[in-house]
Amino acid sequence: MKNIIGLLPRLVDAAGENSQILETAAQIAWSRAAGDGLWASTAPLRLYDRKLEVAVPDAIWQTQLKAMSAELLARVNWLLGRDVVKSLEFRIGPESLQTFRAQTERKNFSGRERASLPEEVLSAAGTIQDETLRQRFLAAAGSVIARRESKGGRATSESVT
Repeated sequence: MKNIIGLLPRLVDAAGENSQILETAAQIAWSRAAGDGLWASTAPLRLYDRKLEVAVPDAIWQTQLKAMSAELLARVNWLLGRDVVKSLEFRIGPESLQTFRAQTERKNFSGRERASLPEEVLSAAGTIQDETLRQRFLAAAGSVIARRESKGGRATSESVT
């Protein structure tokens, strides 16, 4: 997992202004910044206007996380390598937590797409124990590679890792 987190700043740099990749990177950074305890009760829903919206189960969680938001925000941006997220917004939404978990479980990176990724990316992804996080990482890496290839540049393992 440490190797994957180390790739986030490069992924963010490669993403440029691609909001989908930045959102995915912010969600991955949230999972690490929040740790296992908070991750189980939160869901990073979306990044908009540089604000990361995070679903929480109830007002108690919302209050506690608001009190910790400065520290969590600093951790997220440190993991991303630059200030991608300007604020955190904690929204009460137990149904959003369930929906997020269900959606991320359904997302599956196909075998053909996986085979087109550099071995270094696949190896790093293999260290991620959380299936949802692993799939999101692979999807983000695949998006960066596809974008570079569509611009006429050849994506290499060095350009992604």
